[in-house]
Amino acid sequence: MPKVKRNVIANYAGNGWTALMSLAFIPLYIAFMGVESYGLVGFYTTLLSVFVLLDLGISTTVRWHLARLSAEPGKAHEARNLVRTLEFVYWGIALLIGVIMYLLAPWIANSYLQAQELSPEILQDALKLIGLTIAVRWPFSFYAGGLMGLQKQEIYNLIHAVIETLRGGGAVLILWLVSPTIQAFFVWQIIIGLVGAVALGHTLWRSLPAAATKARFEFSVLRNLWRFSAAVSAHTILVIAVTQIDKLMLSKLVTLELFAYYSLASTVASALYNLITPVATALYPRFIQLVTLRDEDRLSQLYHHGCQVMSALIAPTAIVLAFFSVEILLLWTQNPLLVENAHLITSLLVLAKALESLQFLPGSLQTAHGMAWIKFGIYLSLGSLLILAPAVYYATTNFG
Repeated sequence: MPKVKRNVIANYAGNGWTALMSLAFIPLYIAFMGVESYGLVGFYTTLLSVFVLLDLGISTTVRWHLARLSAEPGKAHEARNLVRTLEFVYWGIALLIGVIMYLLAPWIANSYLQAQELSPEILQDALKLIGLTIAVRWPFSFYAGGLMGLQKQEIYNLIHAVIETLRGGGAVLILWLVSPTIQAFFVWQIIIGLVGAVALGHTLWRSLPAAATKARFEFSVLRNLWRFSAAVSAHTILVIAVTQIDKLMLSKLVTLELFAYYSLASTVASALYNLITPVATALYPRFIQLVTLRDEDRLSQLYHHGCQVMSALIAPTAIVLAFFSVEILLLWTQNPLLVENAHLITSLLVLAKALESLQFLPGSLQTAHGMAWIKFGIYLSLGSLLILAPAVYYATTNFG
């Protein structure tokens, strides 16, 4: 079986399982901790996405360059030095994230979040734990990017599935057997986040081609890559801003309880990504290799086939989720109050995410071609953000 097909199958299996793990335990989280505490989990998820801004394009850079180097012979030493150099930078960013969240925790607890049941002290403790959770989980995406670039997606998905099972199932056991508190929840997330990062890092280094000399940190790698990383970082920042601005603004404009309902709806709508991410993830490094080899015919054929597959997956699923949101939410949560407050926004967000999902593969092809098309993506995302942010504020303040 061709490697691309094996990777697509592995990605579907891995993404399907991790999506199941992320969705299956939410009703239990709410049952054990309460709606407000789950609102903090939703806030953590948003912060996890926002802090990707500090990625500086590094995870995409390592994926792009490892995919390119894998298509060229005699590049093992260069690939290993690339990973070692960027690994140092990424762990430094993880430390920075932990410090930032520790310092901002009192302000966020007292001036930003609108809690009615949780005390400011509990909020501060939870926010500090959130910062540490993000910090230890942070390098996971770097190592994942490296494995994706090497097209080692089968082993990545196996490790990811195991970690997500332990993350969700272990959290439920902790809440049930140890303490049904938000603090206990995040302590477990810290433990499993560190285990996941170490496991994936070890796997990446074992997957890199052997070289005659030991990998080392090189400033020349940073000098050669900073322009590409800066462009990717700018594009990533704008894409994240477009996809997260609604949640960031709503976490300030509405109560934590209402934000929890919105987070629930957003989680359901974002499940659409699990249909198309496996295809896009498998095709992206192959796009880069074919661009490097200047094989336009095979590149065009692969791209059009991928677009057809993604459209066939997204359209029927989005229609079912949008028109039967009440029944699906009730079957999933068994909570009529949650369904009453979340079903309409779920339907609307599903349709929005469906349209957004259709942009994935064109964006991947653009990025595979390098700097010129990345700049086009930057301008497109900037225009979207300038329209979306005022629209969210106006709609929320005038219509609730």
